[in-house]
Amino acid sequence: MAAPGVAAGLAMLAAPAIPASPPGYVCYRAASPPQIDGRLDDAAWRDAPWTGDFVDIEGDAGPRPPLRTRAKMLWDDDYFYVGAELEEPHLWATLTKHDSVIFQDHDFEVFIDPNGDSHEYYEFEINALGTGWDLLLPRPYKDGGKAVHNWEIDGLQSAVHLEGTLNDPTDTDRRASPL
Repeated sequence: MAAPGVAAGLAMLAAPAIPASPPGYVCYRAASPPQIDGRLDDAAWRDAPWTGDFVDIEGDAGPRPPLRTRAKMLWDDDYFYVGAELEEPHLWATLTKHDSVIFQDHDFEVFIDPNGDSHEYYEFEINALGTGWDLLLPRPYKDGGKAVHNWEIDGLQSAVHLEGTLNDPTDTDRRASPL
């Protein structure tokens, strides 16, 4: 039998409640292929709805992000398209070598898990310089997974459009739009 108060002590250590299902997004078929130029102003992108503003992975249990990030997605017979808009008052990036550990810069990351089991998923990260890192994870890090870094996403095209000046802390920038 547990000592009095132990259950209360354990209850205080419980993890914050995380929603059982994340917000959904309907990804529409593209009427025509969008331009991959870092801008989200052509007809295909204009017709795609925005996601909701991104939130902390813990939902309401985490802090509200101070800057807005949102995305649009489309698909056709050949590609899955992701475009994003990231507010950023100080655009900054230094990594230029493909498959660098991009999250060391400000970046945008996409995780794709075709069958939704959190295993055998791939990831693409891109910084404000347009440097990309694509990798395959046979299983998540939390389950002892190790990334396959020499894996490449076939046919990947990407671009970044900046509204501001890169690596200049003396001004205030507006946003980055990676595709």
